[in-house]
Amino acid sequence: MRSAVVLLTRDLRAHDHPALTAATATAERVIPLFVLDDGILGTSAGSLNQIGPNRMGFLLESLADLRERIPLVVRRGDVVSETARIVDETSAESVHVGADVSAYGQEREGRLRRALRAELVSHPGVTVVPPGEVAPQGRDHYEVFSAYWRAWREVPRGELLPVPQLCPHGVEQGELPDPPEGRSPELVRGG
Repeated sequence: MRSAVVLLTRDLRAHDHPALTAATATAERVIPLFVLDDGILGTSAGSLNQIGPNRMGFLLESLADLRERIPLVVRRGDVVSETARIVDETSAESVHVGADVSAYGQEREGRLRRALRAELVSHPGVTVVPPGEVAPQGRDHYEVFSAYWRAWREVPRGELLPVPQLCPHGVEQGELPDPPEGRSPELVRGG
């Protein structure tokens, strides 16, 4: 049975998810994975409060909501090490990830490519329009937002993808930490 891992980063959704859809088209066993990444969260000594209780609470609620829709595996630590561990544990042939244009996302993708014993497949889906696709003729950027906005609205959108059907994968899903204390009582719920 072919296995694939889908590494979720800033694309915490099951619907309209190109990486998740592509993985289900190529593998019978798909393991959705989210790593509580110490490189982003700044976690140490078991604490998850270093990014702020509101932000952390929103993230944990979003993960819990996503777990109700797909069999999400959650790990904590270095994203590359934890992804490699799941790849080895499941004999996954590929890891699918949403293309991230941030400096951290690019660095993470490079580290994953060097470390994994599986193919890393990057998919669009983190941005509505791929970076650089909306630019004025002969220049690299617009000088005023309204011109950019009009051009951005004219870019054709792809078809919305449905939530793929995922079978149980047999990987321990891991526990979600409790939300931190001190969150705003008026915080919008994650998910």
